[in-house]
Amino acid sequence: MGKYEVLAKEIVKQIGGKENIISLTHCVTRLRFQLADNQKANDETLKNMDGVVTVMKAGTQYQVVIGSHVGEVYSDVCNVAGLADNQNVQQKTEEKMSLGSRLIDIMSNIMMPFITMMSACGIVKGINALMAFAGVYEKTDGVYILFNSIGDSIFYFLPIILGYTSAKKFKCDIYLGMIIGAFLCYPAINNTDIALFGHTFNTSYTSTVLPVILMVAVAAPMERFFKKILPGVLKALFTPVLVLCIVLPLGFIIVGPFANLLANGIANVMLAVYDFNPLLAGIVIAGFYQIMVIFGIHSVYVLTTIMNVMNGFVDPLGPLNLGTPFAQTAVVIAVWMKTKNKSLKNTALSAWISGMVAAVTEPAIYGITLPRKKLFVGSCVAASISGFTAALLGLKRYQLAGQGFLYLPALMGPDNPAQDLIKGLIVIAVSLISGLLIGLFLFKDEEKDLSSTEGNEAKEEPKLEIQGRENIYSPMEGSIMPLCEVQDAAFSSGVLGRGVAIQPSNGVVTAPFDGTIETIMESGHAIGIVSDQGCEVLIHVGMNTVQLNGKYFNSQVEQGQKVTKGQILLSFDLEAIKKEGYILETPVLVTNADDYLDLLELESENVKQGDLLYTVIA
Repeated sequence: MGKYEVLAKEIVKQIGGKENIISLTHCVTRLRFQLADNQKANDETLKNMDGVVTVMKAGTQYQVVIGSHVGEVYSDVCNVAGLADNQNVQQKTEEKMSLGSRLIDIMSNIMMPFITMMSACGIVKGINALMAFAGVYEKTDGVYILFNSIGDSIFYFLPIILGYTSAKKFKCDIYLGMIIGAFLCYPAINNTDIALFGHTFNTSYTSTVLPVILMVAVAAPMERFFKKILPGVLKALFTPVLVLCIVLPLGFIIVGPFANLLANGIANVMLAVYDFNPLLAGIVIAGFYQIMVIFGIHSVYVLTTIMNVMNGFVDPLGPLNLGTPFAQTAVVIAVWMKTKNKSLKNTALSAWISGMVAAVTEPAIYGITLPRKKLFVGSCVAASISGFTAALLGLKRYQLAGQGFLYLPALMGPDNPAQDLIKGLIVIAVSLISGLLIGLFLFKDEEKDLSSTEGNEAKEEPKLEIQGRENIYSPMEGSIMPLCEVQDAAFSSGVLGRGVAIQPSNGVVTAPFDGTIETIMESGHAIGIVSDQGCEVLIHVGMNTVQLNGKYFNSQVEQGQKVTKGQILLSFDLEAIKKEGYILETPVLVTNADDYLDLLELESENVKQGDLLYTVIA
């Protein structure tokens, strides 16, 4: 098991158990579940869980947003749920899906597992081409040939990898799928005249996508059929023999040519739409892309552009979104520059670093722009401007690469890679400048800066009868620390909510107001409580203390129970937890802070149980 084993177990539990999971894939930031019953998943518990940013539903997919370390979490979830080997996944009754949704689900499950590797090889090819153009070495030199082979390897032998992932999706022997892919890469049958049944066949299947997928789709039910009818002593050996001897000739003569024809047709239709009006295509595709990200359906567009590249087309569609993550990020940079609210500034800092470095925009979208709808619309406008610019410059993609700045190597063609690189940088610059200007114009900092003269007024306890205000009192005794200093990015970034953290001096947690217990983690280390006025507060004792599985924690309330201010909610053995090596800094967060105009914190270093901690203003 990996380091996210505890988180994985809790996700599987809250998703409705492993028996509720039909399939699981992941993209850059999300676990993408196909569940037998979405109603069995505990949405709110998952959203409030350590290590989970939020939960989204797109069509029949149930998406748990994790962040950049989603790959590690995915591995542990697969192990916990018994999904490490596709043969362990039981067939379940699937929800009714439209043909379009089913095709999207199939392609996502087949393509997404190795997207990172494809991007890595694309980056190697791009850098290698740039080195050769710059004169560092020649294309005839051994070093160029070596690195070009590294970059080409996954693309040339792509049918073998697709055979593996297709076999997992269609639930047949993965080695059977890989052999089908290897057959399609065999040199003797590619670009060679082969006479069969009075006809001559000459085609190429290396670097193709659809032929192997369709052939495995035919092989899977055929394999199940032969396993059912053959006697046990013959089943193991003759099932693959019969499948291979039927599917491979059939695939070479009929399925393969049809798949190549279909792939070329799809690519030609998309390119025709682009050719009809490239500038309009840039505006619309780039402008709506972030909306597709929110609903988790952007993979449809991404997969289609990938197929363009894999089918040998120079792709103009993918580059239309080169500037989209930078446009979103630039709007958040504007917020970071203008706001005087410390919590918002820290959240914005974390979000724009994620966007600039990794082109991961979920923290920016969910944490900053989407709650402030004008900013989100502004980011879409900035993205449209960048898409228009990419179309105007005629930006093209020649191979696959990474995201953000790592996308640039994909743009470098064989004729003038330096010029292509400059065009890409221009698009990024346009997106950053337009996003920054739009963000600076739209964002109005209504958050009060507590370092100003109003800080003294914040120290005075506001009266409860003042309309639109609600007080949150300290649930524990200890020293106050800014949320940004908490040693956990999920808290310090402000994604989970706004507030402060307390370094406790005793092991008692009390109710911060009159309200109702909304959530209690089974491990007892965290409690969610909602006030009678609707303010939602999360009290999370320590960092990673969920790994104690309830040891040293004693909950004294139940979910749904009414409590009064100062009532003991839980107690814990402070010294014992410290001896176990855990950090006890405790975030006290308003998780629905976006429903309020402001959150006024105390400028105090220490707090006693029941002291005013902060005030929310509606």
